[in-house]
Amino acid sequence: MILTLVSSVVLILASFIEASPTSVPSSQSFDKLLDSFIALEIKRTDAIKKAEKAATNQKSNVTLKFVEVAGYANYVLENIQRYFNASKVMLDFEKGESNLSEETVNLKTLPLRTENYLNRQMRRLASIYKNLEAGQGGLPQDMLSKLRPVMDIIKQSERAVTPLEERLRVELKKAKKKENTVN
Repeated sequence: MILTLVSSVVLILASFIEASPTSVPSSQSFDKLLDSFIALEIKRTDAIKKAEKAATNQKSNVTLKFVEVAGYANYVLENIQRYFNASKVMLDFEKGESNLSEETVNLKTLPLRTENYLNRQMRRLASIYKNLEAGQGGLPQDMLSKLRPVMDIIKQSERAVTPLEERLRVELKKAKKKENTVN
């Protein structure tokens, strides 16, 4: 069952990654890339909180709405992180580095079995980011510099997904080959 899940995830990632132009630094492990992605969440949340505070002080409804939409982008990025956290659980299990039961692994890897989960989250993120870009024109000039870090960290987080996906694909192939040689 887990092997079937691994195969499905590899196929999904392969189709999604083919469109991605960047490549994975071979020296970076999946764990290290995931840690970097998680660190971006902390920065994103902080940037959004600062922007929200500035918008509240400014009493600008337009700016507050912009920050609210940025919060949606953050939520989608958290969903993407859940996907990769589930991937780590599965990888550790496949490598024999986990003492979780197969039932527990199945529960913790639900996002991996949700059809097109990552693809849908990435599309949602792209759509939200476009809305944020379009919404910048209506913002007060003095707020643009306070909101730019929010846009930058969301974009940085989005860019961090591709190397993570590619490294996951490599690790899944290794795990699958290892499983095939054992059988």
